[in-house]
Amino acid sequence: MPPTTSVPAGVQTWSTQDARRNEATDAWEDALGASYGRWDVDRAVPRGFSASLRKRAFGALRVVECECDPCSGQRLPQVVGREAQAFIGVQITRSGSERFHLGGEALSVGAGDLVIWTSEQPSAFTVLERLHKVSLVLPLADVQKRLPRSSRFTGTVLDSRRGIGAVLYSHVDSLARQLDLFTDDDQAAVERATLELLCAALSHGIEAPSRGL
Repeated sequence: MPPTTSVPAGVQTWSTQDARRNEATDAWEDALGASYGRWDVDRAVPRGFSASLRKRAFGALRVVECECDPCSGQRLPQVVGREAQAFIGVQITRSGSERFHLGGEALSVGAGDLVIWTSEQPSAFTVLERLHKVSLVLPLADVQKRLPRSSRFTGTVLDSRRGIGAVLYSHVDSLARQLDLFTDDDQAAVERATLELLCAALSHGIEAPSRGL
């Protein structure tokens, strides 16, 4: 009798094609919030705006692939600290460009960049040209307890061209490409391996190139 295998958990998808034209801005804001935590879209998206999301949870870890036209949003100071738990985001950019304001720092990211941010600071983003990115979103506490207590996180662009930074970039990219192929039995291993790789990268103090505006 052949061995049984778990049926893969469903990958969730969302697209502006599913939203009414006059509700596109609110629908996009809701979709961002369900994927990355609370973000306010600070200006109405233009007519014809196109965006799509594809995501899957592995325990407390969420993998989110996003494509979107130029737009902008922000995490206001009054939102910071009011969510159920703080989280950390790790983003790779496959194509396009985006500008971040994380805390008091401005960052410019483009294809091939790896950026880290947390929900514990006011933030803003502006997509400058059509963007294709993949993000990991996971509880900040899960990362902090594996690193020295003095570790503090602020938004920064990490070096994804060499060493463990390159391995982390490839890992995030591979997760998105294989998202439909993981089974339920894989979830714990994916979560554990991703967390250990991220913490190893952070503890090694990846040298960040100067990317401020």
